[in-house]
Amino acid sequence: MVQVLVKELVTVNLNQIVETIKTSLQDSGEDFVDDTEIQSKIYSVLDGITPDNTKIYDSRIRNWLKECKKLHKRSFSYLLSGEYIYDTLIRHSSQDFSPFVLQCSRSVENELLTKVFATFIEYVHERDPYVQETYSQDLLSNRYGLLAKLVVKQSKTFTLGNMKFALRELNQKRNIDKSAFLTDFYRFMNEQFSDDICELSLLDE
Repeated sequence: MVQVLVKELVTVNLNQIVETIKTSLQDSGEDFVDDTEIQSKIYSVLDGITPDNTKIYDSRIRNWLKECKKLHKRSFSYLLSGEYIYDTLIRHSSQDFSPFVLQCSRSVENELLTKVFATFIEYVHERDPYVQETYSQDLLSNRYGLLAKLVVKQSKTFTLGNMKFALRELNQKRNIDKSAFLTDFYRFMNEQFSDDICELSLLDE
C-alpha cells in the first residue's frame, strides 16, 4: 500500500514538473538557464523525487560513468535522482524526458560551481584584497558586469548560463587583456587545471 502511494505521489510530482518546465520555457525561452527564480521553482520539486533504495541506481551510474568517484556528493545525488526519474518516466510511457535531462544538467552545473567557480572566487580574494577596485571597469561593463559582481560579492549563485558564458570567453583572446575578471579567470584556469585547457575546442561548444 505504501509503495503504491509513493508511486502515485511521484507520478503527480513528475506531471507537475513537466508542466512547470513547459510553462517556464514558453515564458523565458532561451533565458531559462539564467532565470534563477524559475530554476528554483523547478529544482525544489525535483529535489523531492529520490529513490528509497539507491543501490540499483548507484551501480548503474558506476557502470556507465567510470570516473564517478571524483564527483562531488551532491552531483552524484542528482544523477541518482535522474536515473530514478528516467525509470519512472519509462514506466508511465512519458514522451517528455526533460526532468531527467534537468537532473543530469544539475550534476554538471554543481561540478562547475564547486570545482571551478567557487574555487576561483577564493583564488581571487586570497590574492587581491582590493577586488572591487581591480574589477571597477568590469563592474560597469555590460559584458562582464554580472560575473564581476558575483566574484566581488563572493556569491556562489552562478547559473549554468553564467558559467558557460565565462568558459567560452576564455577563447576570446582579444578580450582577455581588456578585462581584469577575464585575465584572472584565464590565469586561474591555466594554473589550476592545465596549460592548454583554454585552448580546448570544448570551450567553444
